[in-house]
Amino acid sequence: RIPTRCVLITATSNCRGMSNANAKIMPLLRILGPEYFLRLLSAALCERRIIFYSKSLSRLSAATYGTVSLLSQGANLTWQHVFVPIVPPHLMNHLAAPCPYIVGVLESQMKDVLNIHGLGEVVTINLDDNGAMNIYNSDRPDTT
Repeated sequence: RIPTRCVLITATSNCRGMSNANAKIMPLLRILGPEYFLRLLSAALCERRIIFYSKSLSRLSAATYGTVSLLSQGANLTWQHVFVPIVPPHLMNHLAAPCPYIVGVLESQMKDVLNIHGLGEVVTINLDDNGAMNIYNSDRPDTT
């Protein structure tokens, strides 16, 4: 259960200081497979808005930290944008912000996320369905 009255703030100005070396890339590769893994890397390098969703809190954490770790270890880059491993319910509306982010959302809350007014285009990754990846655009709901 996610606490409803707390905010996680992570400093990302020095990615090595976040102990990203401990975040494993291999579990992310196993979940996504090579094709989706490369698509995720492309989305992150293009500074897209990325939403991971799953029933498992540990899987969400592993995927979000693994993505940041992939950038720092693989390309020696730092993610300078919003990074929230698990978004608490009371902050869901902030996902409509027009800035790049990597976030994790519980699957039970994903329907609410996709109904956020002004969400725009986001990359969604279902960690419970072999990393099924879609591009969702709230302006054009039929886009996949």
